[in-house]
Amino acid sequence: MSITLDKGTAKNRAQLARRRRAAAAVLWLETLTAAFWRIGAWLCLFGGLWLLQVPTMFGDWGPGIAQAAFLLGLVWFARADLQHLRRPRQGDIDRRLESAASMPHRPLEIIDDLLVNDDGAHARRLWQRQKHAAFDIIAALRLPIPRALVAPRDPYGLRIAAVLLLVAGLVVAGPQAGDRFKFGLMPYNIKIPGQGIPYLTLWITPPEYTGQPRLTLQGAGPRDETLKIPAGSIVKVRVNGRIDHPVLTMGEQSLPMERLDEKSWGVEAPVPPGDSLRVSQLYLPRATIPYELIPDAAPVITVDGEAAVMEKGELQFTIKMQDDYGVADMTMNVELDPLVEDRPLGEAFSETRTVMSPPGAEQEIKPLYDLGWHPWAGLPVVITFTARDQLDQKTAAAPVKMVLPERTFRHPVAAALVAERKKLIWAPSEPSTLAEAADTITTLMAQPDSYAQDITVFLSMRTMASRLRYEPTPKTSTEVIAQLWDTAIRIEDGNLPLATRELRAARAELEKLLNDPNATPDQIAKAVEDLRQAMAEYFRELAREMQKRFAQGESVGLPPELFESLTNPEDLANFLDQLQSQALTGDKDSAREMLSQLQQLMDNLDPSTGMQMPPEMEYMQEGINELQQLIEKQQALLDKTETYFNDTQAQRPLPQSMPEFTPVPPGLAQQWGEDSDDMPPPPSAPPADELTPETAPDTTGHVAEQDALRYVLGRLMLQADEKAGEIPESMGLAEQEMRLSAESLGDNAPAQSAPHQEKAIEYLQESMQQMSQQMAQMMKRMMMLSLGPGKMDPLGRPMQEGQGPSWLPGSQVKIPDEAERKRVQEIQKLLRDRSGELERPDYELDYFRRLLKQF
Repeated sequence: MSITLDKGTAKNRAQLARRRRAAAAVLWLETLTAAFWRIGAWLCLFGGLWLLQVPTMFGDWGPGIAQAAFLLGLVWFARADLQHLRRPRQGDIDRRLESAASMPHRPLEIIDDLLVNDDGAHARRLWQRQKHAAFDIIAALRLPIPRALVAPRDPYGLRIAAVLLLVAGLVVAGPQAGDRFKFGLMPYNIKIPGQGIPYLTLWITPPEYTGQPRLTLQGAGPRDETLKIPAGSIVKVRVNGRIDHPVLTMGEQSLPMERLDEKSWGVEAPVPPGDSLRVSQLYLPRATIPYELIPDAAPVITVDGEAAVMEKGELQFTIKMQDDYGVADMTMNVELDPLVEDRPLGEAFSETRTVMSPPGAEQEIKPLYDLGWHPWAGLPVVITFTARDQLDQKTAAAPVKMVLPERTFRHPVAAALVAERKKLIWAPSEPSTLAEAADTITTLMAQPDSYAQDITVFLSMRTMASRLRYEPTPKTSTEVIAQLWDTAIRIEDGNLPLATRELRAARAELEKLLNDPNATPDQIAKAVEDLRQAMAEYFRELAREMQKRFAQGESVGLPPELFESLTNPEDLANFLDQLQSQALTGDKDSAREMLSQLQQLMDNLDPSTGMQMPPEMEYMQEGINELQQLIEKQQALLDKTETYFNDTQAQRPLPQSMPEFTPVPPGLAQQWGEDSDDMPPPPSAPPADELTPETAPDTTGHVAEQDALRYVLGRLMLQADEKAGEIPESMGLAEQEMRLSAESLGDNAPAQSAPHQEKAIEYLQESMQQMSQQMAQMMKRMMMLSLGPGKMDPLGRPMQEGQGPSWLPGSQVKIPDEAERKRVQEIQKLLRDRSGELERPDYELDYFRRLLKQF
């Protein structure tokens, strides 16, 4: 028969359970204190000794003896004290509660006791009354207080001394406490095979187009710094150890590692979006690296202001673009405005140019487009510029609506051909229009003097007239329209526009092949050779155009000699050789960058743009012109001074009492010799004070002229100090010579003034030469339009200027040939492979990595 407890009894049982748990905790505390107090005191003792570096006072053997004593004592105390470690029993817990409350007769045992004979009603009532009495005393139970078990066992308080020793050591050691603890536990660093190999090595390789280096991390544990990882990066992890399969966790993706050899594991995978990269083994975290995946943003492109229309109808836009890793290229699309109802002949036009902008920086370019040949010239069009980055993300700028400019031809024959061309554009299938155009072209062809008897123009017009007359089809109209434009351009401008078009076509073809992964080396080599020929023809025609303009007295902002220095044939060949070498060896980004520089150079050298120079170059040009005028005026003053001196010598009077000259006897002359120093001197000229006022020179009137020239030179010196930050030394020397010349002229001494004037002219010419050289260097930098740091040779050395003046990148360092390039690539591959062999010693791995930095 079971005894049913009331609600109050259940509450008492819950209270008893809480008291028993508290008593059990107290007993556990006493048990652990009794078991570990000697081990704790031992640890504090040796910790203090190590922090105070006491073992090192006994020589080299002191740390080893202290380590051995520490380990032996630790084992002894653990064996002596831990073998009696027991879990507190229920009876011990009740006895401790009863002792704390001073309860006799062990009342807590009654609560858990059972009635053996429950047949008698009297016995049951008596047992139940006793049970309730036992529950009633639970409220009187008190929590036991832990007893001091250590003090009797350590009557001298040695444990307190050990703790004080540890505290003193921590205060003395300060930030070196960790190193002193490590040295005490391991005083002798024993090198064993495999030691020094990092437990974990992680490589993060960003995409190649980002230009960012590979990141290498070694070691285990958490990392505080958050890594910025570009999107598309590849992570490669290698873990050393033979226990269990490590697991790489990135975001929500978990990748078990594969065994690489008997003692290493590895995995390689793209980095997904997430916040941390974790390596775990045996379900324990081994390394945690927080990271942030940086997405590749789309490029930004804007068209700044309106397009500038050049003299010959070219369009020049000011475009600003920016991308986090650099814009790859820019495409211009020309569409006919939808408002135009009657569409003439012609198709939409598109042109792509390599830009290679610097990463993360805004770049401003001013591309030049010649669209006067397009059949839509003179009609409203919509022009859209689109920028593309290396990830093939595209962004279009706001469309530009404008009327496509037409070119105005001054030559009557060219103007007549263009007029017939326009008629064919609007009526390419009208037989009467084709017949009228054929008659007009025949009439023009019959007047060879009007187009300078150019045989090429004659044959072109005869071909067009015959085709329009005998093959009047729309296809013929389309081809004749293009030929009419080329013929008119040749009559108006010569061959330069055609050479420019051929060069741009060759550049576009090479760029297309560089962007095509299936292009063969033979195709690239042929495209480079076509570019070489087109480039040579372009510069040849450009030089002719420059000479023509100079002969006509037109100004293009560039002196002829400076233009010749910028188009050095040898450097042109070196430029194309380097371009071909980079394209064929796989460095297509550098080849595309050189093509972009070539396009920008063509835009800057276009005569139709006026070739405007920057302000500092305009100052240089003005300074050179003023120095030239100053030299001419100083030379004129010198001529006047020498004329005064010569006239004075001619008008000099003979002295009144000049002795008669007696010839030397022949015998005496033979005795002295013709060159003897004992020969009697010739009669001397009369002194200057014997000159009469009528014959004395008067050069005081030229002092003001000399001072005026010196004033002009002083103004140039001030401008040089203001614009260039320094005054050329030769200018200062010329100014001193002018001052001395003015003083001599004021003293009526032309013979003394002339040498100073000659020196001044010499220093002025030297100054003009220096400014010309500086201007040539500035022109080279302007033409190059470098997008970043200077060019590097294959060994990472900066490229220097070539021997001759040129705008092209040159170097006095010999460029390696194909065999040498392959040898360098083999060395690089070998170094990368060996730097990845983590079983090698640390000093070898560091050596290989230092070598790789040089490449």
